[in-house]
Amino acid sequence: MSTLKTLVFLQSYEDGFTSNSPLKRNFQWTRETQLSTSAALSETFQIAPQSTQTLFSGTRVLTQDGTTQYSLAPVFASDLYQLTNTGGTVPGFRVLRTIATDATTQVTTSLNGPVLTFAFTGGTLPNLSSVQPGDEVLIGNLFNQLNQGIWQIISKTTTSISVVNQSGYIQGPITLGSGFATQLRIFSSTGVQVGDTLVISSGFSPVSWGSYIVTQVTDYYLQFSYTGSLPTEGPITTEVAVYSMAKTTIYLETDQNVELLINGAVSGPIVSPMVSPTTKTNIIFPGLFLMNGTVWSLSLVNNSITPANVTLLSAE
Repeated sequence: MSTLKTLVFLQSYEDGFTSNSPLKRNFQWTRETQLSTSAALSETFQIAPQSTQTLFSGTRVLTQDGTTQYSLAPVFASDLYQLTNTGGTVPGFRVLRTIATDATTQVTTSLNGPVLTFAFTGGTLPNLSSVQPGDEVLIGNLFNQLNQGIWQIISKTTTSISVVNQSGYIQGPITLGSGFATQLRIFSSTGVQVGDTLVISSGFSPVSWGSYIVTQVTDYYLQFSYTGSLPTEGPITTEVAVYSMAKTTIYLETDQNVELLINGAVSGPIVSPMVSPTTKTNIIFPGLFLMNGTVWSLSLVNNSITPANVTLLSAE
């Protein structure tokens, strides 16, 4: 952990020559802040003419689009809430493994030391060819409570998957029934992770807008903890953002006109160099941009015909 101090001094005056007359000042403003930060960086970039370059990004890439629908609801009576994809293009929080079970599929569990195995023993048998060790499996409420939850798969055969659960319960055969798709669901371990931040900033009621720490992930829903009260809403057609890393302070200097695309925006502020006439020559000062806030991605657009030389100071 490090400390970041920011000192801003702004003064405007109308003196034709240097003086100390306060009556000729338009304003004089000083602001000093001090923040605890980490990962402080100083970086330089050269951005080619007529091009866009990403300077940093903690964005989790999702597959949602203008048709994606979400619902928001509390999880039982706890301080957990769940954002669930309920229609349209799936967001792809994780990659779903299609295993072709159905309502007739039967599962029996067995326990060998700490290894709990889910064997497919009746009905329509799955196709586990897409499943990989390291994937995760969601076990639903048809199973004993000791077997429920999300577990990482350590091995598989053509008719079974195994996880580490030394408290696992031997049971079965369990018929998956009409809710088969959520009673045993397998998805990748890559993608959105526990500890990432979910941003809701549109679509839902403004009281639900905010940033929330993800506590559980599947391919189609995210759970997060929130001690306040949020309304039950949906389905709503909207898009959300998820990021793994964000900057709290960015300071930028540029010698060309550049457009800043912040947090995935399609347009943004344009920062330009400034020319100050003097009695001898014109002095060109770099364009400046300072922001204290949450920035999880930053790209620059250089629309000029000259390479843009950019200095970026940042901290998390």
